[in-house]
Amino acid sequence: MVLRSSSIQAAEDALEHTLTTMVDGTRPVVLVAEVQDYLRRRFRLLDDEFNVRHHYPEDFIVRFSHGVDREHVLGSRCSEVWLPLVRNPWCRTIEGHHARFRFKVVIALSGDPLHARNLDVV
Repeated sequence: MVLRSSSIQAAEDALEHTLTTMVDGTRPVVLVAEVQDYLRRRFRLLDDEFNVRHHYPEDFIVRFSHGVDREHVLGSRCSEVWLPLVRNPWCRTIEGHHARFRFKVVIALSGDPLHARNLDVV
């Protein structure tokens, strides 16, 4: 269980303009640079207006500087056959599960959500 804190809230606020992106179809290998190039060309975005990184369980996480850019990309149809991207808004409950533990154990953190990657959670 991760308790709410000001740093968790700040991280969630920073992810407000973020999309999770997966490669659809036959799932070809796609590089971060290819997704960046696609976003630059298709939506005429500048390099300082967005950031693309690999992410699990989705293939990529795309952070936008402005909410209007995120909404424009989210609301558009994917026109590239060679790069079939499924885009979804980031949500803090993705991959989250509610459960009660009966025993205290030592665990390793893996696949923790983006908004919980900070020292308060660890």
